[in-house]
Amino acid sequence: MKHGKVFILFLFVLVTLGILIVYQFLRVHYSNSNSYHLQNWKFKNQLVINEATVFIGRNYRGAKEAIVFSDEHKFYRYSTNLSGEIDYIYLRFSKDWFETHLQPYLQPSPNVPSLLNRVEKIRKENYKDFSHILDIPAKTGQKLQANLYLANRKVFVNFSGQIIRPMLRSDNGTAKLAIDNIWNNYQDGIFQVFYDPSSRIANIIPWWIDERKKALDAACSFLDIEWKYGPITYFIFETRDQIISYGITSGQILPSENQIFTLFDQTPGYSLAKLIAFHMTNGKEIESQLIREGLFSLLNQQLYDPDEFCRKLINKKDFKLLGENFTTCEYAYPMGASFVNFLINNYGLNTFKQFFGQNEYSEAEAFEFYYNKKGESLQKEWKQYLNSPIPSARDYQEHALKSE
Repeated sequence: MKHGKVFILFLFVLVTLGILIVYQFLRVHYSNSNSYHLQNWKFKNQLVINEATVFIGRNYRGAKEAIVFSDEHKFYRYSTNLSGEIDYIYLRFSKDWFETHLQPYLQPSPNVPSLLNRVEKIRKENYKDFSHILDIPAKTGQKLQANLYLANRKVFVNFSGQIIRPMLRSDNGTAKLAIDNIWNNYQDGIFQVFYDPSSRIANIIPWWIDERKKALDAACSFLDIEWKYGPITYFIFETRDQIISYGITSGQILPSENQIFTLFDQTPGYSLAKLIAFHMTNGKEIESQLIREGLFSLLNQQLYDPDEFCRKLINKKDFKLLGENFTTCEYAYPMGASFVNFLINNYGLNTFKQFFGQNEYSEAEAFEFYYNKKGESLQKEWKQYLNSPIPSARDYQEHALKSE
């Protein structure tokens, strides 16, 4: 028995030592002997470093990562012309990428003990943000993060693929987009707007917000609800290329945060309608593009009346709105808006809210459950509605409330 316990203890010590030895082989190490001077280096034509001190982290397989301390303290981001002071850059890479894209720009450098003292702390701060097995990064591609000061505000930037994202670290180590830290902002009541300092929106912000106020009031009035869900934040982009560079799509919303990401010339009501609908139904929405997009388009404060628009076309074309057909319709959005307007005018606002604010039923099942009719029957009624003197979308609220 005693010999058995000794053997188990010996085995445990042996395995532990084996793990430690393997770990030391795999672990990336930094030292003054692996410090270099970096000259005239570009990363994806988005980050330009003319002079820097670089520490290369290595394990038994060679160079695995680098930490760069720029001598110029400038950061360039071509898509929005942002510049700021670089604190450091943390880069992970494959062997092939290092030998092709970084090593040719390195020259021997004198020891810099003050910077080496920061290296391990920087590595620990950034290492957890990457997908890896021990210290072995992916064989292809590269990842880069940089701690920066943009407009005197500390952010870190994540470079992945062709996208650069200024981010902020929270106390728990997660990150969020840092646009609000580096852009100008303007507040009017419950609306707060962030915009690029060079944006053409700067001179018309009060008018721009006023149009959103009108859209919010009109949408809430239409839906017979009161906005009590807190401030609304807009992030305004100049171009589609700019908004894509941040990894965002135009009109995207973060409803739980009341945040809307939009182009400066986007219509005022569409994204607001999505936000209002989210709160109206506690995040539940029917699985139907026809109904969702129809409601959002109806509240979009467009210059045209969707009923009048469709009334001119209804007898000329054979429209099929239901199911997947909606996405193939040439005039899908005004037709969806008109169809939703018909449902509200004819069957009441409360019924529509219940119909819209659920995801238990498919589109076809929901029509039968809430309206006791098949979708095809309602589509025929909609065509009849367009040829009748029923109030148009501009008169919807009073008629809808009377229909309850």
